Amino acid sequence: MIADGTNDVGRTPAAKGPAPRLPEAMERSAVPKAAAIALGSAAALAGVAALVNWQARAAERRHPPIGDFITVNGVRLHYLDVGEGPAVVLLHGNSSMVQDFALSILEPLARNHRVIAFDRPGFGYSDRPKEVLWTPEAQAALIRDALDVLGVEKPVILGHSWAAAVALCFALDYPEEISGVVVESGYYYPYRRPDAAISAINAKPVIGWIGRNTWSPVMGLIFGKAMVKGMFSPNPIPPAYAEFPAKLALRPWHLRAGAEEAATMRDWALRTWRHFPEIEVPVMIIAGTKDRLASYQKHAVRLHHDILGSRLRLWPGTGHMLHHIHPDGVMDAIEEVWEMAEQRKTAEQREPAYAL
Repeated sequence: MIADGTNDVGRTPAAKGPAPRLPEAMERSAVPKAAAIALGSAAALAGVAALVNWQARAAERRHPPIGDFITVNGVRLHYLDVGEGPAVVLLHGNSSMVQDFALSILEPLARNHRVIAFDRPGFGYSDRPKEVLWTPEAQAALIRDALDVLGVEKPVILGHSWAAAVALCFALDYPEEISGVVVESGYYYPYRRPDAAISAINAKPVIGWIGRNTWSPVMGLIFGKAMVKGMFSPNPIPPAYAEFPAKLALRPWHLRAGAEEAATMRDWALRTWRHFPEIEVPVMIIAGTKDRLASYQKHAVRLHHDILGSRLRLWPGTGHMLHHIHPDGVMDAIEEVWEMAEQRKTAEQREPAYAL
């Protein structure tokens, strides 16, 4: 050791007093920094949420309701009711609204039918009370009561995509009140779908609220066109679909409805698919062989095998949106259900009555 007061080469004598404890000093400085980051993040999220909700109200001003309203069981429903004749009820898929049919088959159908298209609960301009779990069964019960108020008797129910489950609930729960169902591009069996699991995140209590009020609408603006292209793929998007009010579908409450439906679809299939053979009303199953959202083999073909007397119509090279790509074919399928219902009625009338 060198006797000049240093302990080693290049080192100065130790400072008097205790050395500062570096970890505690870092901790003291980190606390206000973390708080500042948290406050800044919260402020940023609040700002985005305010902008998202402002844009949602702006979208409503640009796209006001196009139909009428009816309040049933405390739920305010928006609907279109056009034409005269045997009634047809149109139920749109997840995250959509009545414009989906207004831009495709509604007016042509109305030449020979009374056509009623609903914004299902939470979509478009229909309410979706939070205290109700809006399963396909619950929605079928609500729409059934709405049809009763509107004086609609023995309609044919067409359900597209997620709403095909609602149509099948009509067939299972209210067979005497309908003439038959058309199920289009539907999900019927409990196969897992990664896209549904991702969408269901927006239904979670906290992270869901944050997502649908901040990043989900932003992602929808960025990737919305690609998502629509995927629904129609491999078919081109029809020019008329440009009029669809897509920004209404980015409102937080609309996103919540879509997320809740994504979260409940598999549970519905798990509890229901074994009952499909019990269906006796006329059923027409239609699907495209290139549907990327619901495999026609796993769903449409299998459903056809499970429902005795059902009919299956497939369109090769067609995706999820049949009523836009093959509107005449979908309307023919509806008419075929009316024919099936008439044949069934005639057969029942011909059955001999046996005295006991």
